[in-house]
Amino acid sequence: TGQSKQSVGCYISNFRKRFDTSAHVLYHPHKPLVKTKITDYSLAGVLPTGINAMVAIMSYTGYNQEDSIMINKSAINRGLFKSCYFKSYDTYETYDSQANAEYIIDNVLTNEEDVNINKKYNYSKLNKQGIVEEGIYVEDNDVLIGRYVKSSEGNSDSSVAVKDGGYGVVDKVFLDYMNSHNHKICKVRICTTRNPALGDKFASRHGQKGTIGMIIPAEDMPFSKDGITPDLIINPHAIPSRMTLGQFVE
Repeated sequence: TGQSKQSVGCYISNFRKRFDTSAHVLYHPHKPLVKTKITDYSLAGVLPTGINAMVAIMSYTGYNQEDSIMINKSAINRGLFKSCYFKSYDTYETYDSQANAEYIIDNVLTNEEDVNINKKYNYSKLNKQGIVEEGIYVEDNDVLIGRYVKSSEGNSDSSVAVKDGGYGVVDKVFLDYMNSHNHKICKVRICTTRNPALGDKFASRHGQKGTIGMIIPAEDMPFSKDGITPDLIINPHAIPSRMTLGQFVE
């Protein structure tokens, strides 16, 4: 359970409509071939985590020592364990009565006000309303929501930009009025596709956890007499001392 609760799958059925701060979703999670009685109660069969992979148990090349696993490069290229990462950014308009300042969502380049813009940021992907459109690819320091502070000391920039390493596609944009003052609220969700890489952690449902030690091309993988190459290779030394015979049975 300790490993399963960390696993990437379909964490909730309405993830397309939600603006969670951050979330991971597996591209095509599989229903397990074997189930326990608890599976039905925990909804693990309806919203599954993980994939039914072809696993070989063997020592091979030495890159799967100490619980590390080796993974087939061709299987990754075909979409094995591919996932996407959702990250949400949000901001809203408001009036600060103490500082006598008003926060306004707008395109800071095209509006009439003279705003001191941030030199680091790229404002070119904003529309007339000052918000990025759905389906646009964004990178570091691209502005998602244009916003400025209007005060007695002048207009300063307060835009929301992509954080470092937050590149991806703008997946969903939400814009609405949130109170009687017609203050706007805006949320933007970014989707980043991720493939398994060296050091990513994997586990079976028996707590046999390990990280990727090497990604091996399919032509260098061992194969059975029927010509089947495995997706993963785990080390046989992980079995005896831990006595996870249920993994063999499964």
